[in-house]
Amino acid sequence: MKKTVKATELIFTEFSQDNLTSMIEFLKESGEVFSPVVCIETEEGLEIIDGHNRTAAAKELDMMVPVVYITETIFSELKEQGYDHMEIACGILTAEEEYEAAQNLNAQFGGARLLKKGDEVARIIWDMEE
Repeated sequence: MKKTVKATELIFTEFSQDNLTSMIEFLKESGEVFSPVVCIETEEGLEIIDGHNRTAAAKELDMMVPVVYITETIFSELKEQGYDHMEIACGILTAEEEYEAAQNLNAQFGGARLLKKGDEVARIIWDMEE
C-alpha cells in the first residue's frame, strides 16, 4: 500500500540518525523526499523499518514523505518465515513497484542479496493481499 504523510506522523524505531545534516541539506535543495519510507501499519500508526534518516530530515523541514507499508499481520508472517527487516523492506518496495528504491537499498547492503529475497517477499505479500 502507498500514501503520502507528514513526517511527524511516523513512528521511529531507531533514534540515532547518521548523516542527518547532509540529508537535511539534500532535502532543502531537492524540495522533496524521493524514495519512499518503508513502514509497518500497527495499531499505534505507521512504524518505520527503513527510511529513518529521510524521515528525520523531512520532520526537521516539516515535509511530507511518500510511504509504502504492509500490515502488522503480514509483517509477523514474514518474520515467522525467517525474513529479516531489510529483506522485508526490499520486498515491500518491490511489491509496490518501487524498483529503483529497492535497488538502492540493495546497494547499501552489498552482498546481502536483498533483491533476490525482496522478490520472494513481494510474492508472499501479493499472495497475502489477494
